[in-house]
Amino acid sequence: MNVLLVRPPEPSLSKYYGKAENLGLGLLAAILRKRGYSVTILDSVLEGFDAETVVARILADRPALLGFSVFSVSFYTTSDICRQLRRQGYEGHITLGGHFPTFRAHKILSEFPEFDSVVRFEGEIPIVALAEALSLQRPLAGVSNLVYRDNGEVLTNQVLPPPANLDDLPHAARDTLRESLSWNSQVFVSTSRGCWARCTYCSINPFYCQSGSAAWRARSAEDVVDEIEALCSEFGVSRFCFGDADFIGPGRKGKDRAVSIAEEIVRRGLNIQFSLYARGDGLNEKTLSALASAGLNRIYLGIESGAQSALDRWNKHASVDANRRAIELCRRLGLHVEAGLILYDPDTTLEEIRQSIEFMEETGTFDLPNLLARMEIRAGIDLEAKLEAEGRLSREDFTNPEYRISDPRVEVYWKNVTDLISPLVPVYFAIRDARVVAGYGDLSLALLHEKINRSALEFAKELLSNMVSQDGDLQNCDLGNRVQSTAASLEVLAGFLGSTTEMGADAPSQTSGSVA
Repeated sequence: MNVLLVRPPEPSLSKYYGKAENLGLGLLAAILRKRGYSVTILDSVLEGFDAETVVARILADRPALLGFSVFSVSFYTTSDICRQLRRQGYEGHITLGGHFPTFRAHKILSEFPEFDSVVRFEGEIPIVALAEALSLQRPLAGVSNLVYRDNGEVLTNQVLPPPANLDDLPHAARDTLRESLSWNSQVFVSTSRGCWARCTYCSINPFYCQSGSAAWRARSAEDVVDEIEALCSEFGVSRFCFGDADFIGPGRKGKDRAVSIAEEIVRRGLNIQFSLYARGDGLNEKTLSALASAGLNRIYLGIESGAQSALDRWNKHASVDANRRAIELCRRLGLHVEAGLILYDPDTTLEEIRQSIEFMEETGTFDLPNLLARMEIRAGIDLEAKLEAEGRLSREDFTNPEYRISDPRVEVYWKNVTDLISPLVPVYFAIRDARVVAGYGDLSLALLHEKINRSALEFAKELLSNMVSQDGDLQNCDLGNRVQSTAASLEVLAGFLGSTTEMGADAPSQTSGSVA
């Protein structure tokens, strides 16, 4: 039986997070091939395919099993693709996987007849069972983690825990790596799954724990470095990113594993550089020093806010002071720091925005997208249930529930910042993508990046000061007054935009993320 695994077009994600492999599809392909199935990966993001091209490619292949890896932002595109397939006579089994389908499975299968099933939670074991059931024409009732439609009724199968030992799973298939390298010179590797924390805005912990898994599971140092060494040998690569939600993980066990990975890289003489994602409170000098000696040069920290009240509200189990110390430690060890921040949530105050902007300025972690970072109400998160109970959630679009911020001044500030900064976003991402391609070593690009960030930061501070001085009088926050109050900043930004138009036009057009 032939299987086709598809990554649908994701324009908004490609813009913010760039272009890279979909490791989830690679992991599914690897285990299906191990069980003897013929598998093809179709990555429309890397290939630049639109929906019509994806439909044509699927119809040319006509797989018996068609699987889509789906984010909320790509759901309607996926639905459109599958409706076109059904209209043109495709009769194969269509299944969806990912965080969003996992937590919206019943609604999807109740209201979108083009789909046949949803694989919930981790997919390696269920996708093999589904392929076996289809190929042998067995009932789908025996496929764990599957939600499916039978004679018009949506049925939910038993959820079984995923494999406890990640080393038992094959390494991800790298069918699309060469195409990915033409956009992004670093190779993503998954070394662990899950996160011990349960932040109210994040679906990572619910996704893993509700399947009966431990909150955080990790591969052994030997297995991780085996994969890295094989990739170096086969593809000639030397730059990696450990794309785990929290690479270091909880407690002594997590730190010891991180040090073991570093020591194994050094022991094998691998001359590589790598980046990783971590929580600020999970760092110490011994662990970071070992990783730096093995090639760590960039770290993405899930800081999220410079206001302690916001961190507490989100159940972060973190402190502003600890995050500040983590940034200082990274800088002392010569590591470049990028901080994930969320500036707006349903209960953000102007004072919290001021504290976060001040924190970013003091620690040198400000980045233009921070000004646009409004918390999304993702399927499965704790905050979703809270807002639903309070009657504050709009369900007009079930893929993207909306809310109004409780302080109307913050809602106005977010809208004003978004309106005035949006024209600069394409320029910012052109610079960012050019830096990625250059391996972050181009000084002129770094200076351009710093210039646009500084201009945007000054604009945000001036606008915030203007709003606070008005003491909440929203009549004084119209577009005309805002443009007038920030004229100097806008002139700087407009001049910068003009000076980078040529570079932006030539750079790759491209949108992970926040760490719990």
